[in-house]
Amino acid sequence: AGGPSTSASTRTCSACAVAPSSQFFVPETYVMSDSSKSNATFPGGYGAPPPYWDASTAASRVAVDVARDQRLVALSPSSAARAEVLALLARSAALDEYDVLLVALVAARGKFDLWCAKRDEMRGRLAASPATAADGAATRWLWHGAPVAAVDSILTTGFLRDYSTVAQYGKGTYFARDAEYSLQPQYAAPDDDGAQYLLLSRVCVGEPCVGRRGMDPPAAKPGSLELHDSMVDDLGNPRIFVLSAGSDNQAFAEFVVKLRPKDAESDGGDY
Repeated sequence: AGGPSTSASTRTCSACAVAPSSQFFVPETYVMSDSSKSNATFPGGYGAPPPYWDASTAASRVAVDVARDQRLVALSPSSAARAEVLALLARSAALDEYDVLLVALVAARGKFDLWCAKRDEMRGRLAASPATAADGAATRWLWHGAPVAAVDSILTTGFLRDYSTVAQYGKGTYFARDAEYSLQPQYAAPDDDGAQYLLLSRVCVGEPCVGRRGMDPPAAKPGSLELHDSMVDDLGNPRIFVLSAGSDNQAFAEFVVKLRPKDAESDGGDY
């Protein structure tokens, strides 16, 4: 796959505005810009999931157990968390061209704890690195497009690097800064009903290197045997992020978005 052909310019969506005093995962101080160095506050920690998990589960009409300690919660249209997901989506995709069919929260405590443990390890290991500034893990919200069968697999077993069919910036699991890139049909392949699926994930980028076709694992850091933590398309303005060897638990898929282009025909469907 090639690099994104679109910029990260802000898109507007009249249906998904968020109040300035954002209370969930997109704090008021967070700006999704080319120069962003992940100055967001990502709520929750090991043994303490984000407070909106309980609020969303209590308010939801649909909560499906998909694993032993995991619930897939369909967020109601009035949910503040749902509004924030859509606001973030609208920053890099023409959301007015889609019908949003579902925004679901993946409340997976075990997987979240593993991600938090990895984040904390990276923060301690990289705290002194100027490349990662205040947050050694360089945490970002990133998009991953996938066909529905792959979404089911990811929610059950996590991201599996060996399933990647893209290798332009290295072998691994690919994430994008811009939702519009992940919505391309070669990634978010439409289902029989024309719907596409996006995963909004917390990703610990750490110290990346520039990837190249077929790279596996990432390059070693200068003067060290330690590998870089991820691979990107461009160090100065990264839009593509790749997790390869050594990146277990660096990504946690927290939200699923199901949407359909307004010009796509629907056969109904009950998913």
